Amino acid sequence: MVGVPYHYRDERTGDGVESVHARVAAKELYRRNGLQHLPFNTLFQFAADQNAGSLDCMDRALLIPDLIAYWLTGQQVAETTNASTTGLLDARAGQWDAELMHMLGLPETCWLR
Repeated sequence: MVGVPYHYRDERTGDGVESVHARVAAKELYRRNGLQHLPFNTLFQFAADQNAGSLDCMDRALLIPDLIAYWLTGQQVAETTNASTTGLLDARAGQWDAELMHMLGLPETCWLR
């Protein structure tokens, strides 16, 4: 873990929303991920973390349910239903959207397949 987890509705994500929308329009995000805009979507949290420099030492991203499963099983996986809520999954292909991650400057190599 790179730090203590934040509550998903932590106000720090406001900075992440601004950062993401400066690079990708809300309409384009919806076209890619099919998610309603909610300021606490994971992609905004990661953008806030990126702005704070918290992602610099990250080599793998596990969402909380996946982290707990890792602690219990020793296997690092990304459960698809949970991953779909991140805003970083291509809604059509059901795969991580590497192009979107590149547009946002997020590390593509951190996401499990």
